[in-house]
Amino acid sequence: MGKGKKIGIGIGIVFAIFIIIGIVASATNKESSQNVGESSSANSTSSTITTTGANPSTTEVKTKPIEELLPTRDDIGTEWIIKNPVTQSGNGTDYKDKVNQEFTKSGGGISTILAVNIYSYDSSSGAQQRYDSKVTSLKSQGGYKEISGLDSGCYGTIEDFAVSERITVYCVKNNFYISSSGMSVSLDLQDDVTKFAKAVLNRIG
Repeated sequence: MGKGKKIGIGIGIVFAIFIIIGIVASATNKESSQNVGESSSANSTSSTITTTGANPSTTEVKTKPIEELLPTRDDIGTEWIIKNPVTQSGNGTDYKDKVNQEFTKSGGGISTILAVNIYSYDSSSGAQQRYDSKVTSLKSQGGYKEISGLDSGCYGTIEDFAVSERITVYCVKNNFYISSSGMSVSLDLQDDVTKFAKAVLNRIG
């Protein structure tokens, strides 16, 4: 292979990595910025969405530290590099606390990024409204494929971009709202994204 061709391939890989990082970061920021708006719109849409009702197992308020709900090495295996979590208070927003953590691994010379966001609320109804509003907004916008076979209280999307695919699973349980999202150029992340979300749900109890 000629030197010029090798350089061209290297530039292409670097460009693809920057695209992935940019889209994942954009999705995380968008998720945070929509909190207040979706909270207010949820009040007008939740009556048309199927909720968990009065089941004590889903309406009980949990007081576990939010960082303890994140996936651990035992949950995800050794392929992933675990980044430090970032926690922030929800002052001025609809949620109480939020934690974000990113996970990376390499395959085929390209880095893959998966991010988990967990929001805690003072009540289960707050988390449920956040989830209902998100699902309503997604269905209204369209532009994705649904993931089938997920647990009750979860909704998944597959978004196809020019050079990559983003998989996202949204879940609600008790007073927590969760999103697990991954993007890759060459790897199928659906099982990983779902596994990360389930790990959080299991830790909620």
